Amino acid sequence: MDHASGRVAMIDLNHIARKLGEADALADVLRSRKQVDKVKLESFQSKIKDRLNAQRTAAGETPSAEQARQLADLTRQMQQQLRQRVIQLQRESDELRRDHINRLQDRIRPIALRVAQRRGISIVLMRNENVLHYDDAADITDDVLKALHHDEAPSN
Repeated sequence: MDHASGRVAMIDLNHIARKLGEADALADVLRSRKQVDKVKLESFQSKIKDRLNAQRTAAGETPSAEQARQLADLTRQMQQQLRQRVIQLQRESDELRRDHINRLQDRIRPIALRVAQRRGISIVLMRNENVLHYDDAADITDDVLKALHHDEAPSN
């Protein structure tokens, strides 16, 4: 039986992202996205407010019971549309974050596997909240970073 089988190693993707500047790049992208989303929401809110004001103006100072009901219905619809828009923008932002992380994982994966193979490791896990504890000796993050820097260094 191969004694190396079953050996487990950990990599800290967050540490790698910080060292590569990817964490800052992602934060910048998300910050920019948040500003764009804020403008979109403000525009959407303005349109909603204009529509409600137009409806109130059309109803006059003393709206009929039917007009009051229509205004209340329209207000609820507009609030629902605004909530849906906020949820949609949050989902898009989450997807942007996931895509960025997935690209980083795709970039790191072959290098981490190569480092693991050289060390006789058969399982590589990413450190996250599901990992309760691991021995520092199992952490190959620095080796992965060194290999990554070597692979991506310009060749002369």
